[in-house]
Amino acid sequence: MNELQKWNGNQELQLPQETKEFLTTIFEQGTAPNTLKAHRRDVEKFWQWAEVSYGVTESYPVPVELIIQFITDHLGGMKPGVEEKLVALGVKKKGPHKLSTIKRRLYSLSAYHAMKGIKPNPCRDKMVMTVIQKCHVALVNQGVTTDKKDAATADIIEKLVASCDDNSIKDVRDKALVLTGFASGGRRRNEIVSMRF
Repeated sequence: MNELQKWNGNQELQLPQETKEFLTTIFEQGTAPNTLKAHRRDVEKFWQWAEVSYGVTESYPVPVELIIQFITDHLGGMKPGVEEKLVALGVKKKGPHKLSTIKRRLYSLSAYHAMKGIKPNPCRDKMVMTVIQKCHVALVNQGVTTDKKDAATADIIEKLVASCDDNSIKDVRDKALVLTGFASGGRRRNEIVSMRF
């Protein structure tokens, strides 16, 4: 216990290295594998952008200024030649990112900070949150709408169920999964997949 130093809420958690490593293991084992892959991919793309754009290599915590630069660069303000390099590397497609993509990448970066026990989390900095909010308002004012997926309604569920017959075990399974997922108030795909009974 004497290894633990007093924790200051504005600083990184002061834990022994082996505790930090175990904390990372807990986060990894407690997160769905596909979510972990998505987080890793987003964090890798963030650091590829940082290195190509500003020569910054991976280190934590990420400076708030770099996060804000990431937001503005990906909404359409990259230095000449940088976008072409990132497209060639497969880090991004040509043109600005959607705000939802930027937010997802920052969420992944935020989760990575949490896994490492880093406080305060720069992705949740007041300035970063304000910039994201203002970007959203600015895009709405420009007439850009967010692409939200409509939830499956009863008529869609009925069509899905009608496409399944009772002659094959796969169709019976599919019908059960669709009805269970819908009837229980709506479940995430990973929750339905993990069901056993």
